[in-house]
Amino acid sequence: MINKRICFSKTGRLKFIGHLDLLRTFQRAFRRAEVPLAYSQGFNPHPLLSFANPLGLGMTSADEYADLTLETPMDNEEILRRTNAQLPPGLSLSRCIDLPEHYETAMALVTASTYEITFPEKDVDWAALTSAFFAQEQIMIRRLGKVRGRKQWLDVDVKGLIYQYEMSDANTLVLTCACGSTVNLKVDSLLECFYAFIEHLEWVHEETIHRTHLYQTQGGQFVSLM
Repeated sequence: MINKRICFSKTGRLKFIGHLDLLRTFQRAFRRAEVPLAYSQGFNPHPLLSFANPLGLGMTSADEYADLTLETPMDNEEILRRTNAQLPPGLSLSRCIDLPEHYETAMALVTASTYEITFPEKDVDWAALTSAFFAQEQIMIRRLGKVRGRKQWLDVDVKGLIYQYEMSDANTLVLTCACGSTVNLKVDSLLECFYAFIEHLEWVHEETIHRTHLYQTQGGQFVSLM
């Protein structure tokens, strides 16, 4: 068995396909490209393919990752060339690397991500509004959680999950926050909270969200999963 990690982008109209459809798209592309994916054992075998962190519906990204296992060796550049020829517009592999036999999965490694959030063109000072929002002592969002084994809506303070933010221009926020299987901040929930704070909930979903980086943590620094 040969382990690989790929980096890919998801842009354009592909932002409207969900994670399960993305998984099926890659499975079909690898099959058509004759990339020898290994399969799990058991009654219902499935390709050994897993993604770092599912991208929210309606978002684009330049820095997504997936791990795959091959039955037989294949050159990394050949994987890129063959697979890209089978992927639809909006999906593109940029890198492929070898992984050791015993490796930590991309899903387990992810700790943070950076997003570019472009707010709609409105007659407001986005820099002042975001500054006031992030200056709050607490930033409370509602999310589904479990209390004594029962699911219910909880108010959760997520300020500690926001690591860095700045306005790169008049209406674009660059936000780095917690992301991963252990601790995760849903950006769409944070934005809904932000629009409520500025009393313009009707603007929800008018922004565009582009994920520019996924990170792991090494030596107290955020670094690439590659």
